[in-house]
Parts: sequence; structure tokens; C-alpha cells
Amino acid sequence: MIRNPAYEVGDCLPSEAELCREFNVSRMTIRKALNVLTTYGMIERIHGKGTFITNKEFRHQSNNPQSFPRSENNKPQKLESEVTKFSLISAPLSIAKILNVKENSRIYFCTRIRRLNNQAIQIEESYFPTCLFPDITLSHLEKSKFDYVKNHTNIKIKGSKEIFKPMIPNKEQQEIFNLKKADPLIQITSINESEDGLIFDVSFILVNTQIYELGYYFSREQSW
Repeated sequence: MIRNPAYEVGDCLPSEAELCREFNVSRMTIRKALNVLTTYGMIERIHGKGTFITNKEFRHQSNNPQSFPRSENNKPQKLESEVTKFSLISAPLSIAKILNVKENSRIYFCTRIRRLNNQAIQIEESYFPTCLFPDITLSHLEKSKFDYVKNHTNIKIKGSKEIFKPMIPNKEQQEIFNLKKADPLIQITSINESEDGLIFDVSFILVNTQIYELGYYFSREQSW
């Protein structure tokens, strides 16, 4: 909804009842979606006035990218990564620009379904240059991608830039996540950079917000 070009920052969204009719879903589903958008500072609810768009994208920069969530005591839970596709492809222009490689040059493409305690919480599509990962294998990708970078390459990770967008799942994503048609997802575009300024990975991650909540802490000195 808020990504629709017809809506601008500052515009008031339709009422919950109108959104229910438009998307043919329950009020509970609409409220879940609005709560997700509120959490990421993309909308603001003003009592007696309505719900207003405050931002159409949420941007975050981290110097400590993690491959998977951890429990409150920082111990890993039962985590699995199922690699559904791993291949060499010709870099499309949009990805080539981010990775700073030539269009149609050979890069790796990987799709993973990531599960926490046997429940699918993420679908990840990743692109990375072959020249930086000459010996990466399927078994590496079934584990932590960032652990591989740290332990098997000369790349020193500086951090990641992340852009968050709300999404409505397609039929395939509904089946993987066991969602209803209008249950909201969050898409994270994650651009990972080395200390040398190389972009070594760009990933598009769909997050199942029904069972996995994202949270970040920002110091008061940070501005974005």
C-alpha cells in the first residue's frame, strides 16, 4: 500500500475497514500489517486523525552483520539453511552496479530458505563475485555465510547497509511461510562491504514477521 506511487509521505491511509475491503482480509490481518509498519517507523497513528505515512523505506547501517538471530541469552537456537539454488549467472545490470562488476560478468547466485526451530523465517537471494569466493561450495552455504567469509577468505568485514520495505507475499512465499494472502512480510536489501570498500555480497531477504521479529538498537548519536 505505502509503496504505491499514489501515496506520498504525509498522506493519510484509508481506514482499517476500507483496507479490509480493498485487500479482502480480516481486520486482524490489517492490524498486524499496520503494527509492522509502525515498528519500522514507516507510518504513524494519530488518535482521532488517522494513520499517516512517515517514511516509504527504513534504512539501517550495521557494523556487525549476523547470519542468523540468536535467543535472548545470545545462544543459537535450532537453525538451518536449505540451499534451493546455487549457480553461476551473468550479472544483471542492477546487481553489477552494486557489486561494481561489469554487466554480464559471471557471479554466484544463491537462494536459501532459513528455518528457526523448523519454521521458515527467511527466504534469501544472494549475489556475490566469483573472484572473491573461488572455493565456496554448497556445504559452506548450508552453514553461516558470514562465518565462511571470516574464516576462509581474506575479506575483513566492515559492515552492512540495510533497506527495509513492506511486502505482500506471492503464492509460493505463502506456501513456504504458511501465510495467508495478505499477511505482511519485510524485505531487507542487505549490501555488505569490506574494510577495503569492496561490496562482497548483496542479498534480498524476505522475513516472516508472523514468527520472527526484527529489532535494532540505535545510539542517540546516530542519525539517519
